[in-house]
Amino acid sequence: MADLAALFRLRPDRAADYLLAKGLKLSGPYWELDGPAHSQVFTVANLAKLDVLADIKGALQTAIDSGQTEKWFKDQLVETLKAKGWWGPAVRVDPDTMEARLVKQGSLRRLQTIYRTNLQSAYMAGRHRQALEQADRAPWAQYLAVMDSRTRPAHAALNGKVFRLDSAAWGVIAPGNGYNCRCRARYLSDRELADRGLAPAADVHILEREPPGRRPVDPLTGETPARWVQRGVSVADPTREGGRAVLYADPGWDHIPGSDGAERALAERVLARAGAIGPRTAAEVARGAAAGVPGWPPSAGRPSAIAAVPARPIGPDLKAYIDAPVPAGADPAETVAERIRADLLADVVANKRERGYLQNEVTGGAVAVIDGTATRVKFSPQMDALAGTPGLRLRFLHSHPGGASLSLGDFETTDLAGITSIEAVGSEGSIYTGRARSAVSILRRQHRAAVRAVDAELAGPLGRGLSAADRYLVKWHAVNSGLQRAGQVEYAAILSVPTRYLMQRHATLFDAAVDAAAKASKQP
Repeated sequence: MADLAALFRLRPDRAADYLLAKGLKLSGPYWELDGPAHSQVFTVANLAKLDVLADIKGALQTAIDSGQTEKWFKDQLVETLKAKGWWGPAVRVDPDTMEARLVKQGSLRRLQTIYRTNLQSAYMAGRHRQALEQADRAPWAQYLAVMDSRTRPAHAALNGKVFRLDSAAWGVIAPGNGYNCRCRARYLSDRELADRGLAPAADVHILEREPPGRRPVDPLTGETPARWVQRGVSVADPTREGGRAVLYADPGWDHIPGSDGAERALAERVLARAGAIGPRTAAEVARGAAAGVPGWPPSAGRPSAIAAVPARPIGPDLKAYIDAPVPAGADPAETVAERIRADLLADVVANKRERGYLQNEVTGGAVAVIDGTATRVKFSPQMDALAGTPGLRLRFLHSHPGGASLSLGDFETTDLAGITSIEAVGSEGSIYTGRARSAVSILRRQHRAAVRAVDAELAGPLGRGLSAADRYLVKWHAVNSGLQRAGQVEYAAILSVPTRYLMQRHATLFDAAVDAAAKASKQP
């Protein structure tokens, strides 16, 4: 199987967060849930006791958090499982037919499988998330088998093959792709690929078949899966004329843990929407590849979502995307805001810069858009004039390359006469919204006090071990949560799943930081 020691060389929270993010689910046979579903829930086949399931997950979480061994994991659970009646074979009665069947419960072998399978999945989820963060630098993944007497021939056949990290084929066969798979991945840049004399796998096909052999049977009901498929990948084999190397993932292993589960659901949804802009990407449109078209006619039945504003030329593809008809019964403002968020996230991921939209909250229309730098976006004179017009109800939506919450400057923007609220879309998918309640001069003083208080908490024992990126996320969310509690600002956050579980993992630190920020910002 995968080198489990590597799990403990991985940033611990990368693997631990993957398991922590899963809810508990009682299930029947192992094939009842497909592979992607396992990215969202923790389950053990044919375990119908929620307290036992929680005990097993708790022991696994501790094992990952503190680097405990398989022996420790077994020692923690054997007596507990025996005391709760989930050990050894048991007789179960089918509630429909009243037929008695023998089913397997806990055993040392079963605990070994649970430990190894879940650590393997957590390790791969963490590795893949790290790889995605470095995809701009290293977009290639090389499949590496162990190549010893225990290596399965199909796994050995793909040894050394190279795939795009974001390709559908890699999503199917990325290791581990089966029980006790020991294969791993090496991530490479374009230069490293050339220096090693490597080339991407040629003539790649994704395959699907019914697995060979008999279908599995539920020991309690006698049922078999309604759909029983196995996916794999076929690539050209240069060592044999006309030959091909084929690898099928084990059923349920044809996905990368976490990549298609809750952790990436928001990003995938908005990025998919951004693809609707047209044949060019959001980034290409943002660079002005399409010329501005003044005086576009309004959409049928409502004002044009994007009016031509000299802030920056807006290409027709982007206009068509934002200005598409709103479905019947949908709220125009929120529908267009969702499209804007999709473009913001697509652009910040592609270009690592801020972009801003002014949106009319009454009609729902986006009335201006402008691109900024990696750290700020500045209104054009025309946008300043709009934002300063009393009576207009404008929302300012923009992106944050660092993923952090609203800044003091963001809140100060809401002091403009025409701005009712501000929203930031973080590069990891979180959405932050708010507005100032205090006068700017007061808010600046209270904001500085809140920042000092949070910095003091982060410098304490609970803050040690946080990476710089995680510290950045925790700091600004805590500062704004404290200011909101003290009544200085209105503030709300829809956190992406990774950020939410970052806050939960460090809940004691976060709560203390919010308390300190609230207390400091209440003082005159």
